Amino acid sequence: MFRFFIIILIFWFLSLDYNNAEVFSSTYHLELLADREKRAAEVLQKLDNPDEVITRYLDEYKSVPDSLTAQEIAKNPIHAYFMIKRLNELSKSENVLNYETWKKLEPILNNGTLFPSDWDRNGAEFAIVFLAAVHFLDIDDLSRGKIRGQETNLTMEVSDYLRLLRYSIQVKEYDQAIKWFQLILKDSMETNDRKFVDIMIFVSSEDFYNSFQLVDEYSHLTDEKRRNQSVTSGQRFIPRCDLTEPLHVSADEEKKLICYYSDQGSPWLILQPAKIEVVHPNATFLIFHDVISDKEIEILKELSVAQLERVTVSTRLPMIGKVNRIRKDVRLSEFDHEIVGRLARRMSHITGLSLNVTTGDVERLNVFNYGLGGWHEEHYDYRVRPYLRDASIMFWLSNVEMGGGTGFPYANLTLYPRKNSAAFWYNLDDEGKTMIHAFHGACPVLIGNKWVATFWAKHVGQIFKRKCPLQARRII
Repeated sequence: MFRFFIIILIFWFLSLDYNNAEVFSSTYHLELLADREKRAAEVLQKLDNPDEVITRYLDEYKSVPDSLTAQEIAKNPIHAYFMIKRLNELSKSENVLNYETWKKLEPILNNGTLFPSDWDRNGAEFAIVFLAAVHFLDIDDLSRGKIRGQETNLTMEVSDYLRLLRYSIQVKEYDQAIKWFQLILKDSMETNDRKFVDIMIFVSSEDFYNSFQLVDEYSHLTDEKRRNQSVTSGQRFIPRCDLTEPLHVSADEEKKLICYYSDQGSPWLILQPAKIEVVHPNATFLIFHDVISDKEIEILKELSVAQLERVTVSTRLPMIGKVNRIRKDVRLSEFDHEIVGRLARRMSHITGLSLNVTTGDVERLNVFNYGLGGWHEEHYDYRVRPYLRDASIMFWLSNVEMGGGTGFPYANLTLYPRKNSAAFWYNLDDEGKTMIHAFHGACPVLIGNKWVATFWAKHVGQIFKRKCPLQARRII
């Protein structure tokens, strides 16, 4: 009986979903990892007889400037990629895992992980390929550790090119695959023994033949067919993600893009009226400025960090898992902290909607932290069984240096994070019909740490707030 119990326990343990322990899907967890690595490297440097793996790791770690903070490492995809790579390789060292070394490392880990899994490494590689595809990054610059002019002093090896080539092909980014392939051929002219072995192993493998065949077939496709095959195909908001120019509107439409103060008919806003910006001439897209303070943001983050879990969806790639959404989230209610109810009441006065958390007129506050190349596939917010969502209120809890916007393809609009502000849009019109302009996706974060929090107002809770029109009409 005892043996049977042990067998069941082992199978249960093996069936656990480990992607909640992963680090690449949350920038906050990448920050923790960078901090642990800095302290672990100090311990490893004092070892008397480090093996070859540890020695190589310490040589690679020397390329990380001492002045670089954990936050700076986590928010830069090149630094994060190399950190995950070198720590994942370090985990293969028997010396690190022996009792004496682990006894020195354990106090600085504080029950956290030091070694990213193979899952994390594959996720980091997918992020590099995906970011390059969406933001049209120069592959030569990436190989030299540069993004949009920002240097990292890190340089990729042939082993990196090989793995990124495989992922480029797997997600059908063949243009990018050709460039990684060219880098492999270029570096094969060098005499570095380690690189030569990597190249020979790859060239003699079936992967090489399949890769070469796919790239050759792709080179004969039209531009339209190429676009339809890639990982970004079908995502209509993606073209909005690498744009920085303002919304193109006519002179008459431009007059509708205004900023104003308003008490919104609420006595609670008379002394401190809402700061409202209209960001679209023909649809209800508003930004409410200064609606959440820095102190409130820090409270939300502190409440969230211990509970962040990977968002679950169905679409997967082998050894990466869920790629439609690279982020972690947590749901908070008034039972977690009174700030949730306070924010709901504040936004109720500003929007005129019923946002009573206790009676269920609004969903619990969702707090999201995006990860390495963090994004969210295009979607409507309006339906989550068994009820409908009338409107979305998205608080920006951080600024983002590059990328990280929210693209609305049918509204021809991209909203970029502005800390302390909140974006607002309707998902349903006052007849309960879908607002097509509300279709959107979260653009991948290129450089930065993106935190957002969202309230979704339930349709059933607005029965006395958004009254049906007397006559049917079409609203877009």
